[in-house]
Amino acid sequence: MVALLVATGAVAVVVWSPFVDVDRVMVAGAGARSAEVRAAADVDRGSPLVLLDTGAVQARVEELAWVGAADVSRDLPGTLRIRVTRRPPVAYAPRGDGQVALVDTTGVVTGLSPRPPGGLPALVTSVAPPDPGATVTPVGAARVAGALGPLAGRVARVFVADGEAALTLADGVAVRLGDLSRLAEKSRAAAAVLGAAGLPGVTYLDVRVPAAPVTG
Repeated sequence: MVALLVATGAVAVVVWSPFVDVDRVMVAGAGARSAEVRAAADVDRGSPLVLLDTGAVQARVEELAWVGAADVSRDLPGTLRIRVTRRPPVAYAPRGDGQVALVDTTGVVTGLSPRPPGGLPALVTSVAPPDPGATVTPVGAARVAGALGPLAGRVARVFVADGEAALTLADGVAVRLGDLSRLAEKSRAAAAVLGAAGLPGVTYLDVRVPAAPVTG
């Protein structure tokens, strides 16, 4: 019994020792947004590190719309490490408030920006883009934007209506993709037909059947 009490006391001393308190929260993968991650983690300096619920910390960090995943670990004696994986935007959608919504390939709005980001296409949405954390409508437009492959950087707008997708390139050429199947294959076919310089005089390219593209 005495040995058990001594052992229990020793464990308690270790758990509550200031040497294993949270002295710092180190964030990786967030860049200039590390402060947002620390705020979301909501871990007080001086908290017992060994008693910290890392799963709860992970869940709080992953509530940030721009975070796809978070990994939380203890680094004794006093460091909590949080590594985040961002949701990279593949497109943007204009809002009625003068801002644009940044959208990832799953359709989630990861953040807002005062101006369109360079190199990303605009999504033509059927309703105003929602706030960060919600999903755009139609979500299929984001899927298309995420599958542009070699067309990335050349597309100005992405449309999806009644299950059919189309693109408008920066030079005005319309690309008809058809349904949302085989998107990557269709994008590659369109890029192969257009080549690096496009096709002068062509107004549209139909790759609904990627093995048999049609121009007009």
